[in-house]
Amino acid sequence: MDSQSSLNTDADILILDDNEVNVDLLASMLEDEGFEQIECMTDPRKLMPRVKQKCPDLIFLDIRIPHITGLELLEQLRDQLPDKQPAVIVLTANTDQDTRYQALELGARDFLTKPFDNKEVLRRLENILQEHIKLQQQMFRADELETLVQQRTSELRRMSVEDPLTGLPNRRGLLNLLHDRLQKDKPQLLYFFSVDGLEEMARLHGLEVAENLALALKNRAVANRQPGDILGLWSSTEWVLLRETKQAAELSCQQLADHVTPLLDTIREPIDYQEFRIRLNVRAGLSTSGAQRSAENLIRLAALAVPEKPNTWRDYTPELEAQLQQKVTLQEALNQAIERQELELYFQPKITLKSEQCLGAEALLRWSHPDLGRIPPDVFIPVAEKTGQIIEIGQWVLDQSCQKLKQWRDQQLVADNFVLAINVASQQLIQSDFAQKCLNTLQRYQLPPSSLEIEVTESGLMTDMVVALEQLCQLAAAGISIAIDDFGTGYSSLAYLKELPVSVLKIDRTFIKDMHVSDQDKKLVETVMQMSENFNFITVAEGVENEEQLEILRGFNCELIQGYYYSPPLTEKALLQYLHAIND
Repeated sequence: MDSQSSLNTDADILILDDNEVNVDLLASMLEDEGFEQIECMTDPRKLMPRVKQKCPDLIFLDIRIPHITGLELLEQLRDQLPDKQPAVIVLTANTDQDTRYQALELGARDFLTKPFDNKEVLRRLENILQEHIKLQQQMFRADELETLVQQRTSELRRMSVEDPLTGLPNRRGLLNLLHDRLQKDKPQLLYFFSVDGLEEMARLHGLEVAENLALALKNRAVANRQPGDILGLWSSTEWVLLRETKQAAELSCQQLADHVTPLLDTIREPIDYQEFRIRLNVRAGLSTSGAQRSAENLIRLAALAVPEKPNTWRDYTPELEAQLQQKVTLQEALNQAIERQELELYFQPKITLKSEQCLGAEALLRWSHPDLGRIPPDVFIPVAEKTGQIIEIGQWVLDQSCQKLKQWRDQQLVADNFVLAINVASQQLIQSDFAQKCLNTLQRYQLPPSSLEIEVTESGLMTDMVVALEQLCQLAAAGISIAIDDFGTGYSSLAYLKELPVSVLKIDRTFIKDMHVSDQDKKLVETVMQMSENFNFITVAEGVENEEQLEILRGFNCELIQGYYYSPPLTEKALLQYLHAIND
């Protein structure tokens, strides 16, 4: 072979010929070229066992041999080693053309004609080995790629069912696990935990703090997990735990409490992280497996049972679902209430104690649905606040109130100093353009700002104190009076009174109700009156229903009275009749 040869002398070569002379000749030729892994064979029956044990890179195969033909061996190599079939050079003397075609179809790479020519043998061997090595490399890369794809597919499959932060099953993983567990047809108790405060921590202190809190919760939950429990995340703030429990559907309330309370207490314990000591609130809903409850339904019912009050739990009952359906129905109906003109304003007069004249009224929203009937405000207003519909409804109340007040003033049905009060929800108050909308509405109806009063609750102010204060200051600066409604039942405390542009305090009816029979309530009302006087606030007593309450308030120099003693909320027509009667 010339100096340019690139023979791969490390190749594993097998020679099969029933003629030992041919075998020795080929072997000697290869040894002279430096090949060391050469195996010679004259019995074709030994080929397949040897190849299966260790597959050579190349086989010199005589086509005409006893016991089994070369074509039959080629067929066995093709069928039994489809992915690892070695390269085959067929050795032949005077082989007919058909036999050559058959050999090629069965996988033969080349032919050598006896007697052998050294240069031809080595050149053909070099070509076949180079081609075989390339093919092997391609197959190796294909195997590597297939392995990589399998690994990546497995990783993606794992990622699709696993939460990346905690390593716990995610929503899809939970559903798969729960589905498999429920197939066992054993009683199961499912806990749906809603953890409050994680999102606030992320906004206040960054994502890292929130993630470490989540990991701390995970470690606590895992530590309290019983053998066989399935624990996972439904969302970043919602956790699910499934526990096999004997007679789960028949557990008493106390037995359910024994199950869930330790978990709630564990999650509630303060978490120390860096300089923070954080206590998170948690709520839990429970549901039990049954014949008609799938994994999705079991979770849905437990989530439905989650209460709004922090650090409490509740078991699912069909009544809860009925309540939710009612809320959904109300929400859908509220979407069309304004358009269908189902909303209406009632007005409750405010009476001065000294002159018993009506100097103002509070506009109160009422809703009469054609199918659902009259729906109490304490039912539909919380729904509107939760869905955000209260913003549109509140704007309607403002517009309608100003429109009616303008009509009354133009017709001289009310005095120029008559003040109409409207209630404003926290969602309205934190709108950056709320004050401007109020002023624009007053301007559109050509009403003086002093004719409007804005009533806000203490809890409503706490939603976003900075924005609320900014909006109220704009309104007060324009001449609109600001009233704190239901004073004493919220969170504002006295500290905020000096910051807020308040001119009116409305004492909540809960203090007025028993004031004539409770010295404590009476003392509380007197204290509020004195404080209001010190702040130069106008005081309105709500819920006054009898003479005894009225006389006590008269003794405290209360300016305005609102309640059924003088008048319940009235329709517009009834209010105008009332004003005509009382002010004459």
